[in-house]
Amino acid sequence: MFKVSFLHTRIASLALLLLFSGLLAACGGDNSTATPSAPNPAAGTTPTAASAGSNSGAIAVTLAEFSIAPAAITVPAGHVTFNLTNSGKYPHNFGVMVNGTNMKSPNVAPGASATFALDLTAGTYDTLCDLPGHKGKGMVGTIVVQ
Repeated sequence: MFKVSFLHTRIASLALLLLFSGLLAACGGDNSTATPSAPNPAAGTTPTAASAGSNSGAIAVTLAEFSIAPAAITVPAGHVTFNLTNSGKYPHNFGVMVNGTNMKSPNVAPGASATFALDLTAGTYDTLCDLPGHKGKGMVGTIVVQ
């Protein structure tokens, strides 16, 4: 199984955070949070910053009590970006189960938005919010990658 060391994950996170902070500052900023690409364990890749326009468009995902909408998502294989919005009263996150590992976004505060991106190969993946009790209350879905 592919493992990413904690240090490498933190370095990649910091690099992308600095990159997106600069972009947000130049644009006047908003309340969104940038998150680095997650590794694709099946392909043995590590997180990298995506160049502009590398995907066909971000997928809008709304998190609330207790749902992920849309619950079923279909995307082409490759780099996928999700624009997350928490319309609920509690924090939520968005996780994609990749080879038994939950590749997840940071927690998104109520009323806030975040961007989460990762590389996906063809297949079907489960999605969930992994905060205690949320999955059991229905915060689940699927992604079909073609």
